[in-house]
Amino acid sequence: MTNLFTPILTYHDNRKNIDSEFIAILEGTKYPIWGISFSVQKVQFNIDLSLQPLIDHSRAAVREARRIANFFVDEARLSGAKFTNVKDEQASLIQAFDTEII
Repeated sequence: MTNLFTPILTYHDNRKNIDSEFIAILEGTKYPIWGISFSVQKVQFNIDLSLQPLIDHSRAAVREARRIANFFVDEARLSGAKFTNVKDEQASLIQAFDTEII
């Protein structure tokens, strides 16, 4: 695995299992691949109320979540991939909400 990925960050949770450690963030060594094993969007957009007390919603946590999200967007912008026409691009967009006005 070390030929393909470099661990950037590991996580160790003393509360659950003292011998438990896993890779939280990794970077591809040969290809431009990044991986993250936790949900940074929960800092801002948590809808699971049972997790509410466990998630840090401080200004610093939100700032770090945005920094990580911006990093992934900036890396994606480095790609030379382009759509050949607007129709293909629109078909690939994720529609979060119905844009139809009632």
